[in-house]
Amino acid sequence: MDFIFQNGLVNIVANAGGDRVTPAVVAVHDDEVVTGLAAKQGLVRHGQRSVLGVLRDISASEPLLGNLQGSCLPEWDEDGDVSYCVQTDSGPRTVQASNVIKHIFLQLKDVSSRHNSVAQCTACLCLPAWVSNKAVTVVKHAARDAGFKLVSVILQPVAACLAYDLLSDRTKSMLVVTLHLGESGGQGSLVEISGGVATVKDSTRSSSAPGSSLTNKLVEHLAKEFYTKYRGDCLENKRSRQKLYNQAETVKHVLSTLPSAQVNVDSLWEGMDFSCQVSRARFEGLISSLLSDFLQPTLDMLAKLGIEPAAVDKVILSGGTCKIPRLQSLVSENFCRAEVLCSTPPDEVLAKGAAIEAANVLTKHTKPTVPSTVAVNGSPKTNNQPKENKKSKKKSRSAPEKSKPDVLRSHLPVLVSVLSVPVWCLVGDESVCVLPRLTPPLLRHSVAVPVPSCDASVSLTFYEAPKPASPPPPNAVLAEVSLT
Repeated sequence: MDFIFQNGLVNIVANAGGDRVTPAVVAVHDDEVVTGLAAKQGLVRHGQRSVLGVLRDISASEPLLGNLQGSCLPEWDEDGDVSYCVQTDSGPRTVQASNVIKHIFLQLKDVSSRHNSVAQCTACLCLPAWVSNKAVTVVKHAARDAGFKLVSVILQPVAACLAYDLLSDRTKSMLVVTLHLGESGGQGSLVEISGGVATVKDSTRSSSAPGSSLTNKLVEHLAKEFYTKYRGDCLENKRSRQKLYNQAETVKHVLSTLPSAQVNVDSLWEGMDFSCQVSRARFEGLISSLLSDFLQPTLDMLAKLGIEPAAVDKVILSGGTCKIPRLQSLVSENFCRAEVLCSTPPDEVLAKGAAIEAANVLTKHTKPTVPSTVAVNGSPKTNNQPKENKKSKKKSRSAPEKSKPDVLRSHLPVLVSVLSVPVWCLVGDESVCVLPRLTPPLLRHSVAVPVPSCDASVSLTFYEAPKPASPPPPNAVLAEVSLT
């Protein structure tokens, strides 16, 4: 999915087909490579020449979920590089995982190029919390080869927090659970936000493909309905199964917003048309057990960390599967005291957070009043530079400067020294938190402290403690300052 940042607003960009989401599916044929929705719709018929879940494969050393929807299985060489043996009409063909990712980025690059005239598009990579270091390197190289200029790499849980602007207020501390359920994978993460800093405490992965599991469940139901009417098995050939799967995918999305959906498939089996109506209540009854299974790994993760669901302040939902109303209700039931954030369409949350991060990096290193400003090694450079004299030109020709690589801001896991307990400022009987927990010690931070105006002198006591105390314990006092 592509977002663009214009006039201070983050706006979604639709692809050539008018769709807001571009599936990360690649199908390799003899004369062309198909990417996106067209490749996804042909998975059942052309599964042996299609690749799905490539990021999951390059982060693992063996297949985790098997061949999703009949897609190609990954193969690992001695160096750990991933490739796929694609069965084309002319014979088997080996395709590297890096080339698969490059084709996905080329599709996104084409979408982005339709809405701006910049030769090199700026991008922020948003990756799962479980992604390996090798996978990060492969994805970064593929994005650059496709023509993107990377300015930042960010994890999905942090992107979800940015999408809902949870890091702007440095005075608040909260526990946030991010639940991502997509077509081919899912994850749950616990994020602690304090002092404007987000810390991913732990993450867990789903053992199934959420979106595909729900669609397959609906396909089985529709196939039973067809058998009841016509006494025929419409799943016995790939063509009929592909038609029914594509229709079930559409019905699944419709039932996320409407109470019922109409199923219409022309010539589904032996020339017979099929039509029926599926209600949301019927659909939720079919998938109720699966929804509980999707949520259970996140609850197990919290139990392992010793954190009760009631201690969670907010839950952020992302991924197309999280659009289902029954799943949103199930999350609210399990996190009874938390605010469930789903006002932004769940399948757009992560892309929006990545767009905000990219905009933050660009506006930090550029001057917004100058439209031709571009970032070069972290400092602004415009097209309206003063003309150099002939001497400086000659000097530049004789001793040209070597180009330096672009600065890439990364939010991948690193070891950072932070405060384990907050720092408070005691004025009279009132304590104000000046440095929240998890604040880096070298971070510049300013806080307004109320001071009585009637006193000629004011005494400030700085101390560290989990909670405000008056008076603070003597061994917790860091400094005492007297202002006159």
